[in-house]
Amino acid sequence: VDTDVLAYKPDLVFVEFAGNDDVFWSGYGEFRLTPEYLQEFYDNILKKIYKSNPNADVVILYVAKIGMTRESKSIVAHEEIAKYYGLNSVYFGQTYLDYIAASGLDLSEFTLDKIHPTPKGHDIMVKPLIEMFANVWNELEVSAIKPKALPEKPFSDVDRTDCYYIPIKDTDYDETWHEHATIIMRSNTPDGKITCKFTGDKVAVFTGISERAGIFDYRIDGGGWK
Repeated sequence: VDTDVLAYKPDLVFVEFAGNDDVFWSGYGEFRLTPEYLQEFYDNILKKIYKSNPNADVVILYVAKIGMTRESKSIVAHEEIAKYYGLNSVYFGQTYLDYIAASGLDLSEFTLDKIHPTPKGHDIMVKPLIEMFANVWNELEVSAIKPKALPEKPFSDVDRTDCYYIPIKDTDYDETWHEHATIIMRSNTPDGKITCKFTGDKVAVFTGISERAGIFDYRIDGGGWK
């Protein structure tokens, strides 16, 4: 959120995690997460946005993923948060899926992996978003910009808004590591090392989840290896 969104000081932010949360809700191998855990992080994304810019507006999006419906657990959970904060939300699914069904065209015309749209898929999927903006605009009363009126109590009691992300390129890594993608480094050499300085009482590591992912040992402040 800090590096990819708030660094650009946006006035309008779109948030979409229904597709990914649907995967983790159902279980991705052993990586099944509880509804409360998913909602806690979603809530903290919103809190972090408003903490950075109290005048920002947020629109919640629900992706059209083949097999998901408006009643899918992740969408229901996210909509609960959207209503709590009084945010507009847009579900792409029905318009998109109805159009595909009526078109007689192959699904690959619209999506190659049942979730990420092709250019033609984007053209169809954007229609509900345009309708939402038209409805909001018709009811809009032009006035001075005011900070978002947030509930007195946040949706989640857990506050992670002080968490920050350290790109791996900003760490001290040895010659075994090589750039794999924009924000990813890869090492195929045993005993490769990374040293990272951070301030806080918790730290997490973002890694790939696959059969090719490695296992790492770590220690903090010169303590024992774990």
